Amino acid sequence: MKVLMLGNDPSVKGGITSVISQLLAHDSNSEGIDMKFIPTYVETNNVRKILFFAKALRRINKELKTDKPDVVHMHMSYKGSFTRKVFPT
Repeated sequence: MKVLMLGNDPSVKGGITSVISQLLAHDSNSEGIDMKFIPTYVETNNVRKILFFAKALRRINKELKTDKPDVVHMHMSYKGSFTRKVFPT
């Protein structure tokens, strides 16, 4: 099974990042899961946040077209975080 996981960059502090770190540390390949992770958010100034997300969006589109994941697992919070991940591709 191919899984594309989206969420905070590991440098971001918080609960969602802790969960992402645990999932990335787990040996999902041993269970037949090919997991790829694309960070969509980083704590920085607003211009860099937008550029970071734009780059992530390009990577997401490429993954959806070329690798065709079976599942897209999105970690979201609220306000801006939720809006970024709902953005149609």
